Formats: sequence, structure tokens, C-alpha cells
Amino acid sequence: MTIRTVAAFLVATFLLVAPAGAAPPAPGQVPANICAGLAPCVPVAVVEGGIMPPSDLQVKLFLTQAQRDGAKAVVIVFNSPGGSYITSKGIYNAIAEAARSMPVLCVVDEIAASGAFLALQACTERVVTPGSLLGTHHPFLTFPPRTRGTKRMLQQALAAVNEMALEMETVLAARMGMSLKRLQERLDQGDWVMSAAEALEYGAADAEFVSVKAYIEAVRSLYSKKVAKKPFHPRKGR
Repeated sequence: MTIRTVAAFLVATFLLVAPAGAAPPAPGQVPANICAGLAPCVPVAVVEGGIMPPSDLQVKLFLTQAQRDGAKAVVIVFNSPGGSYITSKGIYNAIAEAARSMPVLCVVDEIAASGAFLALQACTERVVTPGSLLGTHHPFLTFPPRTRGTKRMLQQALAAVNEMALEMETVLAARMGMSLKRLQERLDQGDWVMSAAEALEYGAADAEFVSVKAYIEAVRSLYSKKVAKKPFHPRKGR
């Protein structure tokens, strides 16, 4: 199995890895049983490309179905430069909620930046691979060409961005184990791009694994041995 051999699940930015030998679900069609053909049941999904609606709803659906069908854990592969803050926060919330009752193990394929970086921080385990990049920055607004608005409208928009920024920064600081002030000072310097090693150093990731494929195989191997029901704490692949 390679992570590129995937089946489209609802839209192109959210992909469900089909079990070996199983027919992939058609785009827009939800599998009747997400654990069908998986032993142990550790389904894998990919969040790839720009994060826009309805990616948050799709991730929530995937996690809800995995819990319903008795998954031992799930793996989410991130390969995204980010996108909508609201949608990314929705993915974060869906992962955080599911992680209360089931290990949500996340691994970065090539990149997890901006909104994808935020969503990653909700995972039970955050794993990077050699050469992967992580990055974050202050939220910002984009306006369509020739957009018009009153001063009051712009002030309201700015207030909303400041509120989102504080919300995001509070979440990141807590997960990365640093003070809010220190995180804000770093973001004030501009985009914060981290290598896999730097992500581990700054608390943005928990472990490094040799590849996405090796990580998925290691997780499934662990749960096939019927070990205690606790989050998988991976060690660096050799």
C-alpha cells in the first residue's frame, strides 16, 4: 500500500484509504461499514490539499463512523498547506472530540501548515516524517477584488481576526508547551516554518517515523496484538 493509492471520499481534499482488495467508495458515497475488510480495524484517511468546506464535516463523519463501527484507533495523514480558519478549527474540534474516546493518530506526509498545523495539534499523537514541513502564522483576511465596505465593517472584520488569532494562539501555546507570550512574539516575526527536527524541538510534534507507510503498518501491527487500549506512542522508525 502506498498513501497515493487512495479512494476519493466525498471530495478531493478528503480521501479514505481503501483496504487491500476492497472496492473504493464512490465520491459522495459513505461506506456502509468503515471497518469492512480491516483487521485490526484502524481506518486511514488523508486530508490533502486546501482545507475548505465541507472538509470539517467529512472528517467529523469519518471519525463518527469509525467510533460507531468499533475502530481500535484511526490514522489521519496530513498533506495540506492549510486553508479556511473556520473549517480548520472544525477539523480540530472533531479530532479533539473523538480523541477523548479513541486514539486519533496523525502523521504528516509532506506538509501541515496554517490550518492543517492547527488541526494536527488536536491529535492524540503527532508524527512527522523526514523532509516534512510544518508551519503556522497569524490568521489573516483576504478580500475579493473591488470589495467595498464601511469603516465600521472593516473594524468588525479586524476584531473578528484578532479574536480568531487569540483563540488559535492559545490552543497552539498550550499544546506546544510554551507561554502564549512567547508564541505570539515568534509569530510577530512572520511565518514560522519548521523542519521535522524543529517541530519535535518546539513541541509541535511528538515523534518522527521513517515514512507514512511504515507508520501505518506499525500502528496496525501494534493493535493486531491486542495490546492495552491506549494511544500508540511511536518511536522513530529505523
